[in-house]
Amino acid sequence: MKNLLIPIFVILSSCKSVQHADGETDSGKKAVDCVLDLLPKTVDYENEIENYISIYKDTVIELEYKINGLNKYKTILDLRKAERFVWLLELGVVESDSLLIHCITPTKSVDSEFIVENCEIEIQITDYDKRGEPITTSIKMVKI
Repeated sequence: MKNLLIPIFVILSSCKSVQHADGETDSGKKAVDCVLDLLPKTVDYENEIENYISIYKDTVIELEYKINGLNKYKTILDLRKAERFVWLLELGVVESDSLLIHCITPTKSVDSEFIVENCEIEIQITDYDKRGEPITTSIKMVKI
C-alpha cells in the first residue's frame, strides 16, 4: 500500500496549479463559468479575420489565447490559398478538443453564432456541389 501512495503523492505535488471548490486556483485567477466571456476576439471572429483577408499564402495565426481554470483555450485562423478556417481549441490537462467555428472552401461553409448568455455556439454547416450549389445545410448547437 505504501508503494502505491508514493506515485500518487508525486503526481499530485507536481501539479502547477490546483483548482479549489470555489473556482479559485493557486495561481490566483478565478475560473469563469462560461469561457466565451474570456474570448471576445473569438466571439467577434468575423471582424477579426478581416485584418488578415489579404493574406493569400498558407499561414496559421493565433487570434486569441486564454486560460480558464486548468484548461487553455486558443482560437486559430488557418489560411490557405482559397480557403479559411477558424478553430477553437480546448487544451485540457487530460484531453484536448477542437471545434471548427468558421470555414470557407469551394465545397463547404461553416458559420457560427455565439449565444454567450447560454454559453452555446450555433454552428451552421452548408455543403456545396462542384458547381457551387448548396446540397445540404444543417445547424447544430454546441454547449461550451
